[in-house]
Amino acid sequence: MVGHRVVEMGKNGKIVRTVASVYGGTRLDGPNDLTIDAKGGIYFTDSHFSPGEDLKQDVPMVLYVTPAGKVVKVIDDINFPNGLELSPDGKTLYVVNTNGADKGRAIYAYDVQADGSVSNKRTFAELQLTPANESKADGVSGADGTAVDTAGNFYVATTQGLGIQVFDKNGTHLGNIPCPAACNNLSFGGADMKTLYVSAKDGVYKLALLVAGKNPPM
Repeated sequence: MVGHRVVEMGKNGKIVRTVASVYGGTRLDGPNDLTIDAKGGIYFTDSHFSPGEDLKQDVPMVLYVTPAGKVVKVIDDINFPNGLELSPDGKTLYVVNTNGADKGRAIYAYDVQADGSVSNKRTFAELQLTPANESKADGVSGADGTAVDTAGNFYVATTQGLGIQVFDKNGTHLGNIPCPAACNNLSFGGADMKTLYVSAKDGVYKLALLVAGKNPPM
């Protein structure tokens, strides 16, 4: 985020290449999260958030880096786009919103087109809010990082005390996984992809799940 770019790094921590650093000839504000499609295209959020620096882009947005390396804007009407994931079949893009007029309740879903663009915006599910955020005019969901498993279950890390909120492929809320501290990001791993790693404000946690996470494209 503070480097205003998306980079690919090797296992040794060295930068292999810069994936994206500008859009429309202007530097990015704060790239936040990303997901990769089966063609090698990359969706990422630029949340119009650049601590201590002037904002350069006009609006918060979701951008798509085509397999050929072209950066195109695909979404520009979410207040604070944050975590995002593709469904296991790659046909649906999910984007969570951290705050806004609805306090960031909505998880949005879009149909993915052959060229990587998206259409048919709709609300996939609504996040729970703590009583404090429900009652405050400026309350927020605190939606942050996300993950998807092979069954299409959708996991959202939230920073406001409700841990990881979990929804099935139809958007039904299955329950919350408590976190010892505010949790920010999620990633499946392990030999069988059944370990969910959780980054939080006081460390990195892991928990074993019954369903494997969606494998990243190779």
